[in-house]
Amino acid sequence: MNRNIISLVVLTVTLVAVCSAAATTHANWLNEEVTRSIDLTSQLAKQTVDIKAKNTASTAASSYTFALHSSTEHASLQAFIDGDSQQLEIIKSSAKTHNQQTYNLYDVQLRKTVGAGSIVGMGQQHPYPTHVGQISNQLVTFKENTYFSSPYDTVSQKTTLKLASSKIENHSTLTPSIVKGSSIVYGPYKDIAPLSYHQLSVHFENNSPFVMLNSLTKEYEVSHWGNVAVETNYAVEHRGAALKGSFSRFDYQRQQHASPAHVAEIVERVPLGAADFYYRDYIGNISTSQYFHHADRLDFKITPRFPLFGGWKNEFYTGYNLPSSSVLFVDDKSGRYVLNATFGVGIADIYAVHHQLIVVLPEGASDIQVSAPFQFTREDSLRKTFLDTVGRPVIVLRRDWTSIEQTQTLQISYSMAAFSILHEPLLAIGAVFTLCVMFMVGSRLDFSLIRKGPKIARAPEVDKLAQQFFALFESRLQYHIEIEQALQDLSRSGSSTAYQTSKQAIESRYKDAAAINKLIQSISTIDPVFSARLKDLSDQDTQITQIQSQIADLEKQKSSKSKYMTTYRKSYDDATYSLDQIFN
Repeated sequence: MNRNIISLVVLTVTLVAVCSAAATTHANWLNEEVTRSIDLTSQLAKQTVDIKAKNTASTAASSYTFALHSSTEHASLQAFIDGDSQQLEIIKSSAKTHNQQTYNLYDVQLRKTVGAGSIVGMGQQHPYPTHVGQISNQLVTFKENTYFSSPYDTVSQKTTLKLASSKIENHSTLTPSIVKGSSIVYGPYKDIAPLSYHQLSVHFENNSPFVMLNSLTKEYEVSHWGNVAVETNYAVEHRGAALKGSFSRFDYQRQQHASPAHVAEIVERVPLGAADFYYRDYIGNISTSQYFHHADRLDFKITPRFPLFGGWKNEFYTGYNLPSSSVLFVDDKSGRYVLNATFGVGIADIYAVHHQLIVVLPEGASDIQVSAPFQFTREDSLRKTFLDTVGRPVIVLRRDWTSIEQTQTLQISYSMAAFSILHEPLLAIGAVFTLCVMFMVGSRLDFSLIRKGPKIARAPEVDKLAQQFFALFESRLQYHIEIEQALQDLSRSGSSTAYQTSKQAIESRYKDAAAINKLIQSISTIDPVFSARLKDLSDQDTQITQIQSQIADLEKQKSSKSKYMTTYRKSYDDATYSLDQIFN
């Protein structure tokens, strides 16, 4: 299957007018001399055409018409006056059929009656054969009109083809024509009638990677805090001769230079001042990238995870940061912010089928206007990111069939209130302040699930005795903890003698049970209700002691004690909870 590959056509014209009367739309021109050069050294066929034309009408001309064959798809045109870099306007006027060949006619709008033009258009190259081996050379065919397509008579013309190599399989002939190494010269031909056609065809070796971008999305995210983030998403496809058979990594590593038509690296041109580069795909970050300084730009060289052969695709994205001062400024007259953004492909000898530029402006930007030297479609939307309330304005510009030769600068201007830059910092400060207030209020509230009753005031003498009881009962809780540790030692060692010795030592340190009972009796004469609550605590202590004795007996008998251990844990926790409820 043939794959259509883009080519470029460049035309330079010198126009001579016979008078300077009022300009008219139509005029009769005579092409006195046409010299055309077609560069086929890459996948883009770049045509340069020098024309000396004379206005033979009785009035001055405001336009010059040229023709492109209908097979020249997706034409992207530029025109210039001789010695002037400012582009001329080009308008597609009509289509015309002549000798069974269809042409599209374009009018170059002249700013003066004597001038020159430069036109860029798209042509075709076809891989042939359509499939080649991993280490095979790539052959392509190129077809064009041998004559320069023009609606005017041409006195003399010559065409020179500059090929990628001197290996030519075959080519069309039209006397006079000659092959000079890697070049083919057709002509000069004399007295060519308007829209004459003779097919030019050449089949030759061209190992340039036939790479295209199915889609290109470049995004500028503007911040008034000193930074503009730029990210570009690429969807790359190699449309050269498809790889025949399977890919061999071993052969590739052993004979990398023997695979001439593959893509091993891609160089992206970025502006000076760019920093913080990154290169990623959907898997993650790729570290095989580096950048090089030039006088007017930086070259960001990236190496994909795998080489790109014919028929293969890859998707990745790159990014970097620019200082705001290099692309963003304030108009002194209007006070509006103006962003200079670049619209174009940053990779040489490659073109984008679908090109999209996204500009994300700061929140609060309004009255957004776009000024560009080319036609585009525009779409407006909002994007909400960190600390946004309303959302950031997003401008999306779209244009199809672009290349590095069409890289141009456009301006996006907008208005923004001076205090809008403080919107997000104030929002962050407000959020932190609100959290602090919520913490201060929350720390003073009781969110416990258990409602505590009001603390009952006791007589001073009762309160004094209660504090003594609290200290003694905490000592009893510590006693049970040490007995539990002794039981664990008994479980590990199985020595009853050691357990009895440890228990006696513990009991000698904690002789609190009798003192607790005396305190309860003393309190009962003053506050019987409170004394009853303390008596319940004392009973729980006695119950815990009994359970621990049962566990010790079971340990000595090597019997299961899990049921008693559960009861012990619950009784101990209940006693601790009751103590807290009474004294806290």
